[in-house]
Amino acid sequence: MSTGLNAHIVVAKTAIRMAHELYEVWARQNHIYKQLKEATERGFKVKDPRRLFVKRVAPTLLQDARRAMAQTIAHPDTTEYMREQLAEALIKDAMLQANRFVEKERADVPSIVH
Repeated sequence: MSTGLNAHIVVAKTAIRMAHELYEVWARQNHIYKQLKEATERGFKVKDPRRLFVKRVAPTLLQDARRAMAQTIAHPDTTEYMREQLAEALIKDAMLQANRFVEKERADVPSIVH
């Protein structure tokens, strides 16, 4: 399975889950969701606002995903097996980090939303 992100699969999936959660927050209290929905209704080809949002935001969350995984490793309730799995993913992802493009500090919101 390819996520389209230059990251270890566990880091990429974590970033994607974080983007989905962020979408839920923005959908309830942010104008971006409303604008994406309105753009869709006006005929722009935004079939799935959530998918577009996640695609644009997930790459900006890779470092946050790594940080969350590291914090999970340090948490006392985390099992030894989970620690080993997360540590292995972070180690392997470290090799991919050098090849990543530097992401913008914030999400790349589609121009139809501005």
